[in-house]
Amino acid sequence: MDNDVSAGSTTSIVGRLALGITLLAFGLGYTNVIDGVSTADAVSVAHYVGGVALFLVGLLAFRDGDTVSGTAFTAFGALWFTWAVSAGSSASDNAAGLFLVLFALVALSR
Repeated sequence: MDNDVSAGSTTSIVGRLALGITLLAFGLGYTNVIDGVSTADAVSVAHYVGGVALFLVGLLAFRDGDTVSGTAFTAFGALWFTWAVSAGSSASDNAAGLFLVLFALVALSR
């Protein structure tokens, strides 16, 4: 019996870490758990770690032949990048809500 448990490929591990860091940063910023840290402070994390890094990890996963992780990480990277870039814009609440619903649909399809 083989007792070794694989955590996945290196790209999927890095992708999960990048997604976790981004979600943690936004969660801590949104809930104001840490004094002086707001959601606006997490925008750069969402832009670079959640957007750019996840997108690149998705491309690397495609190169490794992992289409499921590649699709998920490139989609999450594109969504986080778009969310971070549009953070300073004057979008309506309905537009932000629609974007978050689409984000949730992508997350649920994983």
